[in-house]
Amino acid sequence: MVSSGGGTTGTTATGSTAAAAKRRAVTETALRPVGANASLTRVDAADTYTTPLRADDSREPAAWQAGLFAGIPGWVSALMGVRHVLVKPFGLETGGAKSLGDGFPVLSSSPTRIVMGIDDKHLDFRLVVDVDEPAGDVAFTTLVQIHGRSGRAYWAVVKHFHPVVMRSMMARIPSPATPA
Repeated sequence: MVSSGGGTTGTTATGSTAAAAKRRAVTETALRPVGANASLTRVDAADTYTTPLRADDSREPAAWQAGLFAGIPGWVSALMGVRHVLVKPFGLETGGAKSLGDGFPVLSSSPTRIVMGIDDKHLDFRLVVDVDEPAGDVAFTTLVQIHGRSGRAYWAVVKHFHPVVMRSMMARIPSPATPA
């Protein structure tokens, strides 16, 4: 919010009151159990971010998956573009390089959960979307299994950007309409 004198005006630095009002609250929470670590043999890094379910939100994990990748901030797209240019010479996965909006491959799904992920030379990761109606929230859990020196080097850099990217993308998820 932009402060004017002694108070807060109704606009953000970008001038959009409506966009600011619709942004979701995002909180890093205790790691959520994901059962068998979503097919990873071990987990070297993990985190969970949650956002409250609103009355008009979908209870379908596919709607949340789509929402996460629907409104990617320009700076995240630019950052991913730089990432893909830097890792390509090392033979790392760049399949989603042009469009993070395509999301990641779905590895499994249920009525309350979607597990997405990619296995690569340097690391394997899973992004688990859990719609937890009893808890009143949606949890996004990232699990990482690092492979060798290249994975450790990669994660040493990415781990600083990951929380900011997740919070930003989650805050922009629109309220998906509840299916009829």
